[in-house]
Amino acid sequence: MLRKFLLGLLVIGLICSGFGELPSARACAGYTLALGTDGSQSQELLAQIMAELIRQRTGTKIQLVRFKSQSELLAAAKRQEVDLLVAVVTQTGAAENNLFHDGQLRLLKPFGYQDSQVLPAFQAATLKRFPALPRLINRLAGIIDDATLLRLQEGLSAGSDLRASAKKFLTEQRLIFGS
Repeated sequence: MLRKFLLGLLVIGLICSGFGELPSARACAGYTLALGTDGSQSQELLAQIMAELIRQRTGTKIQLVRFKSQSELLAAAKRQEVDLLVAVVTQTGAAENNLFHDGQLRLLKPFGYQDSQVLPAFQAATLKRFPALPRLINRLAGIIDDATLLRLQEGLSAGSDLRASAKKFLTEQRLIFGS
């Protein structure tokens, strides 16, 4: 009996110290990542969804950094002022610049949009430090489409808390537990 008790304590100790724990659970804990957005309501909502998913699943702090336009956001990404962002890639290729082609930013699976593709993008250096993040964010691919985003935006009223809306959506999708 004592032997089982001691073995149980050892296993609990190993788990609590991080040994045997899944990499995505503590890989980012204690860090702060800067998530850039162009300031539009749809971008803010998508950024809040991504931020809340990362916060809840990894313990990472997320600092939202708002810019006035997509071009300002991409310029900040080029200067490596943001670790991740929501990029809009249109048919005209407005966001398809050297950042994506030279490998500085890595695009993940797109959210399911019609007119343009909305893709989460990470700095390559951020992905090296936190390799579990793409798998986590890619869980949103196929869940967020035009109809879903429109429904979420319609549910917002003036002065609504985007973070609360993001939490509610992620809880409904069973990607996080309600809190």
